[in-house]
Amino acid sequence: MFGKLTGPAAALLLCCVAALASAATVGEVKFDQKGGNPLQPELLLGNIQLQPGVTFSRRALDEDVKRLYATGNFADVAAEDAAQGDKVNILFKVRLKPRIVSIRFEGNAKYQAFELGKEITLVEGGLLKDRNYVESRDKLLEFYRKKGFTEATVTPIIMPRNETEVDLVFKVDEKLKQKVDKVTFEGATVYTERELRGSVANQYSYWNWLPFVNDYLNRGLLDRRELDLDRARLREKYYEKGYLDFKIDSVAVTRQADDPEYVDVAFKLTEGEPYKVGKVTVKGNAAFAESEIMPLILLTEGAVFSSALEQESARRITANYETLGYSDISCHARRNADFNTHTVDVEFEIVEGRKFFVRDVLITGNTYTKDKVIRRELAIEPGDPADKNRIEVSRQRLMGMGYFDKVEARPVGADALDEKDVVFNVKEKEDRYKLRFGAGASDVNSVFGMAEISTDNFDILDPGNWFYGGGQRFRVQGVLGIDNAGFNVDFVEPWLFDLPLRFEASAYMNRVVYENWDENRVGFRTSLSRKFFDNFTSATIGYKFERVNVTDIAHSIRPYLEADGQLDPQFVSQPSLSLTRDTRNSITNPTSGYNINLFLSVTPKALGSSHDYYRLEAK
Repeated sequence: MFGKLTGPAAALLLCCVAALASAATVGEVKFDQKGGNPLQPELLLGNIQLQPGVTFSRRALDEDVKRLYATGNFADVAAEDAAQGDKVNILFKVRLKPRIVSIRFEGNAKYQAFELGKEITLVEGGLLKDRNYVESRDKLLEFYRKKGFTEATVTPIIMPRNETEVDLVFKVDEKLKQKVDKVTFEGATVYTERELRGSVANQYSYWNWLPFVNDYLNRGLLDRRELDLDRARLREKYYEKGYLDFKIDSVAVTRQADDPEYVDVAFKLTEGEPYKVGKVTVKGNAAFAESEIMPLILLTEGAVFSSALEQESARRITANYETLGYSDISCHARRNADFNTHTVDVEFEIVEGRKFFVRDVLITGNTYTKDKVIRRELAIEPGDPADKNRIEVSRQRLMGMGYFDKVEARPVGADALDEKDVVFNVKEKEDRYKLRFGAGASDVNSVFGMAEISTDNFDILDPGNWFYGGGQRFRVQGVLGIDNAGFNVDFVEPWLFDLPLRFEASAYMNRVVYENWDENRVGFRTSLSRKFFDNFTSATIGYKFERVNVTDIAHSIRPYLEADGQLDPQFVSQPSLSLTRDTRNSITNPTSGYNINLFLSVTPKALGSSHDYYRLEAK
C-alpha cells in the first residue's frame, strides 16, 4: 500500500499525470450515423481537426462537434472518447437530417413548378438543411415580389413519411398584383400634388393602359417596402424649404371596390411653418481658421433654412479638407431648432482625423495594359496629399480611356501613421479589337459598304502581346460603294516618348465619282499636338502630302481645261498650325463651355506643291 501523498510529492504526481494526458494522441476516429443513408466517413473526416495521430485536446473535440453540426447535415451531434494506453479513441454519434423524397408547389397559378424550382436551393434526394429551407422560402418570396406580386405568401410544410424521409410542400398564395391608381396628399399647400407625386416611388403608371405589356414591365405597382422610403423622400423635400416640423400623420392604402387590382394611396400631411436660419457656427476645426471655413457655408443668418444648402455646405467643407490629405475627415451639421421663434441654429461639427500623404500608388488587375499607360493618366502620385478628390478624378480618367469595364480606387493603410497607399483595381475589357461591318445609302455617297478593325489600346512595339496594351489608337478601314471607295490607316500615340505629346499619322487612298469627273487621292498626314497653359488649350503642328488625279472629265467642261482637255496629277505639300481652346463639358452633348479654333496652312511650290496658296480660318 502507498501512503498518503502530500505537499511537493502530490504536486509532482499531478504534473506527471497532466503531462501524460497532454501527450496522448488520437487513435481511431469512428462515426455512428443514424437516421438515413449514411454519409461517407471520408467526407466527415474532412470536417474535423482531430485526425488519427494528432495530439488529443478536449477543446479541439468540442470544436469538432460544433463543426459537424455547422455542416447542416445533422439534427444532433455528440462525441465520446476512450483512452487506450497513450491513444484516445473517438466516437462521434450523429443523427442525420431527413432526406427529401419529393418537392411540390401548391397554389401556384401564374408560374409553373419548374420556374419556381429554379429559385430554391433544396433538391429531391438531398438532406433537409435548415439554412437551405429558409433560403428557399425567401428566394421564392423575392421572385414573386420582383414579378409584382408584393402581397404573395409562401409557406413551406414538411410532411414526414418516416423517421428518415420527408416530403416538402411549398404552399403559395399569389394573390393579386396591386397597381397604384390615385396618390393623394391631404394637407399639401407648399407643393402641388403633382410635384409630390413625382417625389415618391409608389405612383400611377400609364403602362397600365397596356396590361399585357405591363405584365413584363411591372410598372406602377404598389411596393410596401418603398412606402417607408417615400415617407423619408417627402420629409426631405419639405426640409429643403425649411419645414422642419413637417410630419406624415398616416399613409392609407385602400383597395378599390370596383377593381380589386387597383389601390389608392393617401398621405395625410402636417406641413407646419418654415424655419429661418439663426446662428451658424463651426466646431472642431484646427487645420483651417473659422474665417476660412465660413465662406464655404451657404446658409446665411435670417434666410429660410434649406437642408440642401446644409448638405452642400458640409460637402464643401469636407472637400476643402480632403485636398490637404485629411482622408478621414467628417463634417456633420447639428440643428438646434426653436419651435417658438421658428429659427434653427446650425453647428457644423468637424472631426478632422489625421492628415495622410500617399506612400505608393498600386495598379492591380491589368493583364495586358502596361502600367505606364495607366499611371500617366492619374492625377495623384507618391508624395501627394491623400486627396479623395484626386483619387476620384483619376478613377474617372481611367474609365474614360475606354480600356476597362470597371475601375475601383481606394486608399489603404500603409506602415507609417501618416501615410496611405492608393490602390487602383481595373477590370480590362474582353474585346481587345473591334471588328465592324456596315452598309448604307445616301444622296451623296449612293450605296456603299464598310469594314473596319480598330483598337484604342494598340502597342506597335509589342507583337508578343498581340500588339496590345500600349495605349495607342489604331484603325484600318475600307469603304466600297458605287460612287466612292477608300482605304484608310490611322495611328495615334497620345504620349510620344512618354511625354504629353500627341502624335498622329494617317495614310489613305480615296476615289470619288462626281457628276463630271472622277477624283483619286493618295496621301498621308501627320501631326504633333501639345497642351499648354491648361487642359483646355492646345497647339498642333501638322503636315499633309497627297497626290490628286482627276480623270474621266466630261466633254462639257473640257474646253475650259488645257489643250488636250486633261489634267496632269496635282500635288499638295501642306504644313499647318492650329490653336484650339475647348472648354465644353461634353463633345457629343455640350451644355456649357465653348470651342475656339484658329487654323493656318501654306501650300508652297518650294515644298513640292503644284500651286502656291494659303489658308487662314477662324472658328
